Amino acid sequence: MHILKIQEKKKYIMSAFYEGNHWMLIVVCLGLNTVYILDSQQRTQKKLNIKGRLKAAWIMHRVNGGRRNFAKKNQLQVKVIECPQQPEDYECGYYVMKWMYNIIYYY
Repeated sequence: MHILKIQEKKKYIMSAFYEGNHWMLIVVCLGLNTVYILDSQQRTQKKLNIKGRLKAAWIMHRVNGGRRNFAKKNQLQVKVIECPQQPEDYECGYYVMKWMYNIIYYY
């Protein structure tokens, strides 16, 4: 069973995403058909790689029975959130943990 199907009733799903020696936070809001990307080191190419993977996962979720309404308004939206930027090259994991904490605590 696809992981999004298992978690479908959740308000949101958070995942730390690691690529190219860099951590980012992915927040999936199933009810809004929206994925938010928080990246403390704004790298356009990395976000493009993630967007393709997220859209492929969303398609698999829908093919496997999740969110059966295939109307255009229910297409996945991927939004890159403006967020604090790390001053050095090694703080990305801290930023991801801090954002996760804030989302859990305040939302």
